[in-house]
Amino acid sequence: MLSQTIAHPADSIQIDFDSTYNLKVKIHHPVKKFPSDHYINQVTVKLNDKEIIKQVFKTQTDKEWQNVNYLVIDAKPGDKISVTAVCSIFGKLTKTENGK
Repeated sequence: MLSQTIAHPADSIQIDFDSTYNLKVKIHHPVKKFPSDHYINQVTVKLNDKEIIKQVFKTQTDKEWQNVNYLVIDAKPGDKISVTAVCSIFGKLTKTENGK
């Protein structure tokens, strides 16, 4: 089992929300060995502080990134979108942006 000394939260979260309601999220979480052993295991999306999406994973997209896409049809210009990424071992990171 991995210790907390080598486990870590995501380094960064990139949020791209376009006019077609497509929310693209890129979570940078580099891992040394297998993205099925140490990975981003949960992504939560909030719209104006209300949880609208919670997805659980068993692996990461690759050794560097966890990438997800969602259709958020309830968002309007100026709404606040928050994304939280949780590491399978230790730590989490949240990023918040206002919609366009």
